[in-house]
Amino acid sequence: MGHVPWLDEWQIKAGDSIPNKVSRGIDECDYLLVLLSPISVGSGWVEREWSTKYWTEVESGEICVIPVLLEDCAVPALLRTKKYADFRADYASGLEQIVDSLLN
Repeated sequence: MGHVPWLDEWQIKAGDSIPNKVSRGIDECDYLLVLLSPISVGSGWVEREWSTKYWTEVESGEICVIPVLLEDCAVPALLRTKKYADFRADYASGLEQIVDSLLN
């Protein structure tokens, strides 16, 4: 669909600095999808990653962070005001919501 996803498992090679690669990936991406589940919401690393791009969104006024709800969980306070793509009941519907956000 014209978007090239950045995924740490694909981009970080043996010997690379993980924090440097992740930081560069976040800086260079147009959109950051936050996959929300009980485990990800409890992860300090995940929070640092999405909150970095969130402040880019605040400064630019353009949508950069798209929440994706995979499982019922406590959505972080800064993301509660955003509509999320909902994958809990139907994968196809959730994917359609993401694609609609990226294309518009």
